[in-house]
Amino acid sequence: MSVVQGVNIHMKKHEPQMYDFYENYYKTTAKNPVFMRYCREVYGADFTQDGFSDINELNDLIDMTGIDKNTAVLDIGCGDGGMCEYIHKQTGAPVCGFDCSGSAIARADERALKYPALRFSVGTFGKHDYPEASFDVVLSVDTMYFAEDIRAFVKQIYGWLKPGGVHAAMYGCYDKIEPDIGRDSTTLARALRGENYTYEAIDYTKSYYRHMKLKRKTAEKMADDFRREGMESFYDRLVTESVDPVMTYCEFARHFSRYMYIVRK
Repeated sequence: MSVVQGVNIHMKKHEPQMYDFYENYYKTTAKNPVFMRYCREVYGADFTQDGFSDINELNDLIDMTGIDKNTAVLDIGCGDGGMCEYIHKQTGAPVCGFDCSGSAIARADERALKYPALRFSVGTFGKHDYPEASFDVVLSVDTMYFAEDIRAFVKQIYGWLKPGGVHAAMYGCYDKIEPDIGRDSTTLARALRGENYTYEAIDYTKSYYRHMKLKRKTAEKMADDFRREGMESFYDRLVTESVDPVMTYCEFARHFSRYMYIVRK
């Protein structure tokens, strides 16, 4: 039995089908009761997630960055805005977000009708832009992988921060994709050092391991439900984006790691 699954954990950032994939993803998952239940069981909340951050990681991000009602927040790769809505409801902060998927932003704009402090736009990583010093906090949750030039992108993000602002990134690594999964050797860490940015790196590998096991267990438990909804391809992807139930943490940590990177301007 193969110990390591997850070959497709992070879609290749140059994959030409990426945009088509996410357009289909958000159209298919929109208000789907099976996928909503899956998200609640695996992540602790339904944000139509396509990543690895659960509600505990999101709450940690809010605490670590000090978001409150006076904090201007940007969420990079915001999907359909579910996480932005949660942050606003928890803190009162105005939150902007952008995503490459028009379908996702159409759903996000529906949220903004109810919460005017939310603003969304369609944009591509590394190409979408904002004025200098626009935000107190910039969040990138499982999204930095999609930038074609990650060093140029972290420099762009730094420019968006106000003096004293914070960029917080949740970043998962897999050794088939990253040349080195150590906290100071990932592609993101090397990009930050390349721009002489000081950063903190908090290790989330153990929670990543628990999450990946839960992802597999829940998907298999709900396999018949996914099939009844005609979502076999989603089920297959969820299983692929997980690890064998027999994998120990020591085995996992040889191949995977996860960090919260914090950059303060």
